[in-house]
Amino acid sequence: MDKFTKKLRNLLKEKSELEAGLFDQLYKSILQEAIQGRLVPQIESEGTAEELLTEIQAEKERLVKEGKLKKSAIVNESRIFRGEDNRYYEQIGNSTIDITEELPFEIPENWVWGRLGTIANLHIGKTPPRGEPIFWSNGKWPWVSISDIRDGETLTETKEKVSEEAAARIFKGNFSPKGSLIMSFKLTIGKVATLGIDAFHNEAIITIRPYSDSEIFLQYLKRGMPIFAQMGDSKDAIKGKTLNNTSLSNLYIPIPPSQEQRRIMQKISALFHMIK
Repeated sequence: MDKFTKKLRNLLKEKSELEAGLFDQLYKSILQEAIQGRLVPQIESEGTAEELLTEIQAEKERLVKEGKLKKSAIVNESRIFRGEDNRYYEQIGNSTIDITEELPFEIPENWVWGRLGTIANLHIGKTPPRGEPIFWSNGKWPWVSISDIRDGETLTETKEKVSEEAAARIFKGNFSPKGSLIMSFKLTIGKVATLGIDAFHNEAIITIRPYSDSEIFLQYLKRGMPIFAQMGDSKDAIKGKTLNNTSLSNLYIPIPPSQEQRRIMQKISALFHMIK
C-alpha cells in the first residue's frame, strides 16, 4: 500500500469516527431535552401526568385483588409531589421527606416524578449452573444475554436456550413475556430492547413492565431508560456502580402527560430521521 492510500484510509476512518461521535452526541442531546420537557411545548388542555399515575394505581390495586401482586406494593409505595413551597416531597406510608435536592433536574408543572419500582414491575434474571447439562441440553426456551441485545431494537432470537428443567427449577416458570422491555445494567449500562418473544434472561438484565397498557408510555420508557439508568437513584449516585435491584427500583423517572408523551415520541422520530 502506498503512502497516499494509507493516509486516505486513515482520514476516512477518522471521518467515520467523528460522524459516529457527532451522531451519538446529537442523539443523547435530543433525548435529554425530551426527558426534561424541553423538546415540545406543554399544552394545558392535555391535563397532567397525575392521570397516568391514577391509572397505574388502579391497575396495581386490581393485581393485588387477583393475587398477582403483593399488597406491600401499594401499601408502601412511593408518592412524589410538589408542595405549596414549590419543593418536592416523597410520601411512603406515614413518612414524608423533602427530596428536592436529590432530583437531577427541574420538570414542567404538569409532569410528575415517579420511582421506577412504583410505575413498573421489575424482574432480574438468572443464569442456570453451566456445569449442569440438564439445564442447557435440549434447550427450548430462549435465554437472553447482553450480547443478544441490539440497542433500541426488538429481540426475536437468542444465541442460547435453556431446557424445560431450567424453566421449572431455576426460573420457576417466571419468564418475561413478549412485549416487555429488557435493559442491561451491569458492565454495559442502559442497552434497551423490546422482547419479541417470551424469554428468560441472565442476572445482568432487568425486565421492565409498566403498570399501564399504554404503548406510548412503553416507548417513552424505552427511549428514556438509557439516560435514567445513567442518572443513578439520586444526583449524587456513582453512575454505573449503584445499579442493583434496589437502586433500579429507586430510579427517578420524569413522567409527562400521556398526550405529550405521544408528541415527544413523534418529535424524536422526526429529529432522528434528520440526523441519520
